[in-house]
Amino acid sequence: MIPCVNYHTYAFLAEITDKLYPRYNAETPKWEKSILNRFGENISKFNSANYDPESGVLFLSELSPEFKPTWHTVMTDEEVKFSKNPHLDYFHQVRRKGTPGIALFCIFHIDKRLLINALKKASTKALRL
Repeated sequence: MIPCVNYHTYAFLAEITDKLYPRYNAETPKWEKSILNRFGENISKFNSANYDPESGVLFLSELSPEFKPTWHTVMTDEEVKFSKNPHLDYFHQVRRKGTPGIALFCIFHIDKRLLINALKKASTKALRL
């Protein structure tokens, strides 16, 4: 399980596994949903935060002074449309269009083969730059 604060993390995970939840094109299975909800509720108890079990989003009541939204945490509507990536569109919509101080809790299944393929793909992209 991982809190996705920026779209880079979510997009990377969506690219390497089709078992990332929540996602735009599949309902979150019951087992994964129960783990996400339990985790979100426990985080809410110990922090000044509110967890929304429907969306999987954690809203922080108070932002720490170190948290400053930057270009990598917030996408504009135009950037989302330009990307034409349905995963980024979903992430953007669920996170209330980049509202600072929130994270989408995600759960995913990954095996060694998927991770190796993702690393190969990333290194191939990097070599093309």
